[in-house]
Amino acid sequence: MTWRRQSARPLPAGFSLVEVALALGIVSFCLLAIFGLQAQGLHLNQESRNAAAASRCLEQIVTSIRDATRNGSNWTASAGYSDLTWSPGGGPVSRTFSNLNLAGTPSQGNAESRMTARVEVQPPKDAFSTGTAFVSVAWPATATWDASRTNWSRARGSMSARVIFLPQP
Repeated sequence: MTWRRQSARPLPAGFSLVEVALALGIVSFCLLAIFGLQAQGLHLNQESRNAAAASRCLEQIVTSIRDATRNGSNWTASAGYSDLTWSPGGGPVSRTFSNLNLAGTPSQGNAESRMTARVEVQPPKDAFSTGTAFVSVAWPATATWDASRTNWSRARGSMSARVIFLPQP
């Protein structure tokens, strides 16, 4: 029979302080990265919503130009853009629409105001030819159109379209 001698010190049964500190460091680094990505994801979500709203604004304005109605010798854009008027053979017409809401229409108050739009219409030469329009929408509503540089200042983003239209008889 052989006798084994047991050591006087028992084997460690837990984690050392260094191991616990290292594990907490790794967990806190991972949580910090997740929270950072969440903030970036929320920002990208907001920008995506703004781009979708700008697209709706563009669609609303382009539709109102294409559906313009004749008012005597002038043509007037439809829907909420009725102060956009041009006459065939006339000079270019430019308008800035501020206080546009997320649905793409002019809002009644500043609380709904999210976008600003710039519209430049080159009227057709006569009732049977085509005209062109440049439409640009920017966000936030505090953006201003810089005519000398033909782009937006103080805008976080913008979307533009060039349109060819034929007035309805």
